[in-house]
Amino acid sequence: MKRIDYDYLGDVQRFVLSTPVYKLKVDNETIIKELNSSVVRLSDNPLDSHFEDFKIDFQTSPKTKELCDTIDNIIIDKFSSTMNVQTAGNKWAHIQQPLESCNPHTHKPCQLSFVYYVKASKNSGDFVFLMDPTDDTMSISIPPEDGILMLFPSWIKHKVNKNLSKDLRISISGNYTLNEKSR
Repeated sequence: MKRIDYDYLGDVQRFVLSTPVYKLKVDNETIIKELNSSVVRLSDNPLDSHFEDFKIDFQTSPKTKELCDTIDNIIIDKFSSTMNVQTAGNKWAHIQQPLESCNPHTHKPCQLSFVYYVKASKNSGDFVFLMDPTDDTMSISIPPEDGILMLFPSWIKHKVNKNLSKDLRISISGNYTLNEKSR
């Protein structure tokens, strides 16, 4: 399996949250074409949180599969010395039009989630961790950037602000289950 090159940029650390961030060297233009060719929503119900999400057809999207396999390898490399890492089997795309956003949610019962930014123009909507959903001063906003991979605990409530750019905002997300290794 071919592996995509990447650089570990460090952890974004605010409050008690430490979020590992990587810069992947990916052909995002090809991934955009692959994702746009198979735009099937995970839910047809606009009240369902998966209405904002799109299936990824890995059979017809080899570059997207290569990207997701690389993300699997990054997570295994980072956590496998102390944890058993299992992919939850689900990865999906977000293709958000101008003025769309993503409502607050978590990825429970998984333990680790990621977001990878395929296309994120200026003002396309910050990723916001809601450390205390009742207190806006306890939120952490991270502006998206093309090629950035961010890992975070699945239990943290988060949202994506409204896309105020004139472009699509495209990202890929997924979940993992981590269990401590027996000693």
